[in-house]
Amino acid sequence: MKKDLVEDEELLASLLKTATRREAFSLLLAKYQQKVYYFLRNLNLGHEEADEEIQEIFIQFWRSLAQLQKTDSLPVLLYRLVADRCLKRWDKNPDSEANVSPEASRGFTDGRGQPAMQLALSKLSGSQKIIFMLKQQEQFSYSDIALITRRSIPDVRKDFSKALEIFSYSVQQT
Repeated sequence: MKKDLVEDEELLASLLKTATRREAFSLLLAKYQQKVYYFLRNLNLGHEEADEEIQEIFIQFWRSLAQLQKTDSLPVLLYRLVADRCLKRWDKNPDSEANVSPEASRGFTDGRGQPAMQLALSKLSGSQKIIFMLKQQEQFSYSDIALITRRSIPDVRKDFSKALEIFSYSVQQT
């Protein structure tokens, strides 16, 4: 199995087998570690915080392999861990949620040099930020976001619409 060519279904099948679990987990890391890292950075975590969270997310994933089912979706499971960890982090330290990393801004600035995306994202609640970034950055469907966030599809749609409205208004104000 090559990391670029391996499909999630093949990875999942290999993770379910004890004999191939370690190799499959290495391939899972190779396939998703960087994606999850950038997602975390765009959710306001600095480099060291994102690295720390990546380790914890993949350790938690490894420890939960016994509960893995043939019907599971690897991206949904991984991003559920990401969402849960971010929400817990923000609950413990609400001030960190409001400050979006400069790297997340991707060059958009308001007239004063303040990244516009950073300002706009800081206006969203933690769950809105996660839903917004899952839809906009990661291109998840509403049904997958509902599974990730453990919410109903109508609630996800409502939160995404509200987040998009807040985000768009904030960007326009800069």
